[in-house]
Amino acid sequence: MTKASDIDDKEILLVVENSCIERGIWSNTTIVAEKYSEFPFKVVAAKLSKLLRRGLLTGCDCGCRGDWELTKQGREFAGIQVEWRDNPAEWFIEQGLVGPIRD
Repeated sequence: MTKASDIDDKEILLVVENSCIERGIWSNTTIVAEKYSEFPFKVVAAKLSKLLRRGLLTGCDCGCRGDWELTKQGREFAGIQVEWRDNPAEWFIEQGLVGPIRD
């Protein structure tokens, strides 16, 4: 039985970041899950949701596309020195207008 904890945090953050760079826009759950074909889709989605709650990603874990993008904290955790662009969702979080977790 595979679990979300079986997926390495830094590795999946790098997958999200590389996907964002390749696409020129946020990543989505399906694209990330394709990189983890050995895991069920719902396990990859659960991992992304846990990283969202830890403040390492912005996005949506309701089951939609996700629109995943690393936060500054997520980039630091993954050892990424240069961000490919500012994460626009972080401004809303920093202003206290929304939380990092979907209500």
